[in-house]
Amino acid sequence: LAAGLASPLFSDDAGGASPLLLQIPGSLDSGGGQVGSAVEARQREVIAAMRRDLEELRARAERDERTRADEVQRLKDRERDADASRADAARAVARRDWKSTRLNSNHIPLSRMP
Repeated sequence: LAAGLASPLFSDDAGGASPLLLQIPGSLDSGGGQVGSAVEARQREVIAAMRRDLEELRARAERDERTRADEVQRLKDRERDADASRADAARAVARRDWKSTRLNSNHIPLSRMP
């Protein structure tokens, strides 16, 4: 997923996806009652890391949503400005003196042939 997430559920040391894997050091395996407490401690660490990652993902999603909303608003503003410019240009064209324009464009120079 995203870079910087610490949860072992989301990524391994190389940044690739990895399953949740609780590894207990070998010295604790023979300790009897310490194994359960070590597993529970590791589970609490994993859960805490997952909660932090979830909060970070939510914060990033909120920032992305605000960024998208800002960009949509900018695009709408540009579209509104472009529409206004087109309307101004259309009004300017409509106010032109069409008759003189037509006469000038239809004028055919006389030939100077003898």
